[in-house]
Amino acid sequence: MDYQQIKMKVQEVLERGGFSRDEPLDSIELISSSKAGPISPVQIGAFSSVLSFAGEWDRAEAVARSIPEDPGERGLALSELAQRLAAADLLERAEAVVRSIPNSDDRSGYMVEKVTALLAIASKFLTQSNYEHARAVLDEAEIAIEHLKHPDHLSVSLLGDLANLLTKNGQVDRANMFWDKAIDTAQASIQSYRAGGAPDVDTWKALEIIADDLFPVDVVRAERAIALIDNEAWRERARARAHKRKSYCSQAYQALNSATRPV
Repeated sequence: MDYQQIKMKVQEVLERGGFSRDEPLDSIELISSSKAGPISPVQIGAFSSVLSFAGEWDRAEAVARSIPEDPGERGLALSELAQRLAAADLLERAEAVVRSIPNSDDRSGYMVEKVTALLAIASKFLTQSNYEHARAVLDEAEIAIEHLKHPDHLSVSLLGDLANLLTKNGQVDRANMFWDKAIDTAQASIQSYRAGGAPDVDTWKALEIIADDLFPVDVVRAERAIALIDNEAWRERARARAHKRKSYCSQAYQALNSATRPV
């Protein structure tokens, strides 16, 4: 049973009145009643994903936690659930779910999703001006991100996102450390790809975003990020985008200043 089939089964159950409230795990048996044989961890994760899309939070969490003997798939399912909870502004629950996922050096796939969830939660707290709580979640993200050992575009993007949120939370010195880590990781990723004879296009894209975020506050670091893009056309495009972003931010700041200046 693939993801689309599971989605259709869930929809059928919901249209018939929904699931029993007595036992969340009954949903697996109900949805997969026509399937012979054991249900794989990947399929159980897909059940959890579909249920979270339907707003069946308790059921989605119970199903995710039921994944047996596969911490990687369980971590992926819980990380995805935490991201959806954060998007729905259920931040305390999202935080509880993501904190229950153990850190690991061996399963980087779910660690990427765990860091993504933590950053999404912190971003939501920042939009609520809850800076103290955002700081606590960013501390967790910093610990988790250290488990991403392989230098690639995902690590670059997450390090840049962490630095950007730290900047917004007023932790400038700490942010600068992670801006530098993001740029150093990008350099290692690009060199690895070039050694294999290929361009690292995904890391170029990550560096463009980093340059966009950095240019209004730190031109030197932004230029360092842009210089790593080892393709002239991409490099010039990134520089033009970053200058445009800086100009836009400057105009927005001046407009805000004018609007709030006493007459």
